[in-house]
This record gives sequence, structure tokens and C-alpha cells, in this order.
Amino acid sequence: MRFSINILKADPQADIARTWTAARAAPSAQPGFVEAKLHRVYKQLNRDGYSHVSMEAWSSPEACGKVHTTPENLYEIVNQGRSADWAPDPGNLIVTNPYRIPPDEAERHAEMWDTSKRHMETREGFVDAYLFRAVDKNSEYFFVSRAEWRSEDLFMRQFSGKDFKQIVKPFEGIFAICLSHVVATVKPSIQAEVVG
Repeated sequence: MRFSINILKADPQADIARTWTAARAAPSAQPGFVEAKLHRVYKQLNRDGYSHVSMEAWSSPEACGKVHTTPENLYEIVNQGRSADWAPDPGNLIVTNPYRIPPDEAERHAEMWDTSKRHMETREGFVDAYLFRAVDKNSEYFFVSRAEWRSEDLFMRQFSGKDFKQIVKPFEGIFAICLSHVVATVKPSIQAEVVG
């Protein structure tokens, strides 16, 4: 699979869902388009910087390449985890973290992410998590992570334990932790749904 991920900076109160949905009409009609989701950030825990995250999924790099002709903002999954107890749900909390790091620091950050993922997989309310790596090593964000939780309260419980704090402490300030909800989804064949 291949993903087009865009970190958007706009007025958080602006209704960009309809404009974003309309812009997905042509790509969603292309072979290999899987799905696109727009996340609206409602809370930033440690850094300011963006208001929305757009994620488009494609069945293959070739299908994606027919629409996205430059590697900018293209990603592949390099690690993932899923709960056996919970399925993704449109009302769940989505936590996104874009990482501005040089490529030579990638391995250290990937190890931290894997350790925190294994920790989260054991916690109540965890649904799934993905670590995406930029196809172009010169992309603004080398990694983008996305985790889904049943609620904000269940996610925030991670920060009350010493074990999780020890995992992420050396990396604080490098990535922005943002809480969001999916506000629009586009499926193949131009079937779009705006939920908020």
C-alpha cells in the first residue's frame, strides 16, 4: 500500500471538509484508490502547528503514482499494531504525531515508537497504531504516526504511568501530539460522507 499524508495548517474553525471532499472526487475514481480520511485536530498536547490531517490510502505504489507524480507527502507503513478487542470506529479518538527528524535519527525514533506501541497494545481502549515512513527522505515529516483509541480519557491514562513517560521522555519536543476526530471520509467511486 501507499499513502498520501498531508499535514494541513488552516483555521481550526473553518469548514474545510466539503472543499477537501470535492478535491478527492477525481482521485477516488482512479483504479487502486482505497479510502481517504480527513481528521480535524481539536487539541494539541505539546506543540502547535496544524489543524487537519489528510490521509489517502492506495492499493499499490503504482496506483498512487498515477495520481501523485512526485514523492512529496507519500508514505509507507513500516510498523503497526492492533487490538484484538476493539475495531476502528468513526467516533474514536485519533492521535497523530508528525516527526521532523533527519533520516539518520530514524532508527532510534522507530525503536521508541515500537516500544510505545507494545506498551499501548496492553492498555484498555487501544484500537490500532501505524507508523508511516516518508518515501522521500527529504520530506518535511520523515515519520507520521497514527493511533486510534476508544476515547481521549483512555488515551490520556498513558501519561499517568511512569513506564510510558520513560519511553517518550527522551523524545519530547520532537513530535507534536494532536488529538483529532475523522470529519470526512471518501470511498472509491466518489462516495463521500461528511460527518462533522
